[in-house]
Amino acid sequence: MYSKYAGQHIHNRLELRTLPGKRGILSPDAAERELAREVRTHPRLLALESTHNRTGGSVWTTAEVKLVSETAREHGLNVHMDGARRLNAVAARGEPAAAYCAHVDSAWIDLPKGLGCPMGAVMAGDEEFIARARQTKYLFGGVTHKAGMMAAAAIYALGHHVERLSVDHEHARALGRGLAEIDGVELTHERIETNIVYFHVASSGLRAPCALERLSAHGVRMKHIDDTRIRAVTHLNIEKEQIPRAVDAVAAALDGTVRA
Repeated sequence: MYSKYAGQHIHNRLELRTLPGKRGILSPDAAERELAREVRTHPRLLALESTHNRTGGSVWTTAEVKLVSETAREHGLNVHMDGARRLNAVAARGEPAAAYCAHVDSAWIDLPKGLGCPMGAVMAGDEEFIARARQTKYLFGGVTHKAGMMAAAAIYALGHHVERLSVDHEHARALGRGLAEIDGVELTHERIETNIVYFHVASSGLRAPCALERLSAHGVRMKHIDDTRIRAVTHLNIEKEQIPRAVDAVAAALDGTVRA
């Protein structure tokens, strides 16, 4: 591909390989084994995720990030922290975002998730990296004009919505406790660290999409992951009194009762 704006050819091809971890947390030993394997491609980047979505919002500690990053750099890799819910991890561990980012080369924060912004995200890295990222953004049409309103919402959220994230975590744990008492529901992860709750409904005799269709009749929305698993996420717009209502709605939906 050639860009007349940058005046240069781009021949890069991206290939992804997942690495095994415990609840999304990669140990240095596991990283060492995988990175030492002979592969046809030459790895350039190790991407970590915290909180880790598909493992129920699990959180890396800064010590874990540091050790894995050191292993990656021994193999010549840069390290990226994909933290769509980065500040949820900060709230859960009580460790500042800067402590995480000190051990990686680049980091990402989504502003809508958790912080309640209508849109937007922030990427951080050193000056050279950000300059290249800005150029690449222009190559692919990623330009937003008159973005001041987006920036204003982000500034407000960062100033007002970070400390309250622990409330979302409390709501998620309350939701998990309530769901665990329902016949036909099995929590995917017993430990709820942040604001994500996964649960199975297979033993209820319903497929997850069918269960969600019934659940929507009660005014509650969740997301199916596959035929048996459902994901629920607590956030800025969920109040404490809505948690027991959501639990009751799940119980009614699995029982086949639809509110008139």
